[in-house]
This record gives sequence, structure tokens and C-alpha cells, in this order.
Amino acid sequence: MQPRTRLAALALAAALGTAACGGGSGAEPVDPGAMDLSPEAAAGESVYVLRCTACHGADLTGASGPALGPGSSAAGRSLDTLRAVIAGGATGMPAWEGELSAAEIDGLVTFLAEVQGR
Repeated sequence: MQPRTRLAALALAAALGTAACGGGSGAEPVDPGAMDLSPEAAAGESVYVLRCTACHGADLTGASGPALGPGSSAAGRSLDTLRAVIAGGATGMPAWEGELSAAEIDGLVTFLAEVQGR
């Protein structure tokens, strides 16, 4: 394969991968600032804004990472699974255990649960 063809193929694969992770997820946009969150979820929202919005979007519909809001595949996962993914990471996602305290991870899980309508 010639260098230009290889580069074009890699660019197409990257674009499709990004679209698959964030776009077309079926997730409903969320405005957490307009929600009446519990104190633990509000603390989790603060962590989300600082650590998660770049990849998962301010409205939780996804960006370079998957959507996390209502209607997303994450909304169908158990809270224990969400906690494990946040702590241990996943393909393309860093492990936050060691960077975040257990209380911060629990707050993130509570935040996600509340915005997902659980």
C-alpha cells in the first residue's frame, strides 16, 4: 500500500472509530445544571466537569468517548460495572483509581445514576 493510501485508510478508520464511540448513540442530552441533584451527585458532577466532559461531553451525549446519559449503553450497565470502569479504565479510557479518591468515584457513579434517571 502506498503511503498516501495508507494515510487515507488510517484517517478513515480513525474517523469511523470516533463516530462509533461518541456519535449516534441514541443518548438523550442532559443539562445537569438544571437538575435537582443529591449532595453526593453534585459532588460527582464537579468531578465529571473537571475530568470527564472532554471525552464524554458536557451533556453526556459523548464526544471522543461514549455517551453516558439516558438512553446510552452505559445507562443499561450496573452501577458496579460503571464503578469498575471508572476505577480500572477501559479501551481508550484511563484508569482513575489512584487519581480520584474512592469517594470521588462513588460521587461520579451517583451522578451518572441520577442523570440517567435511576
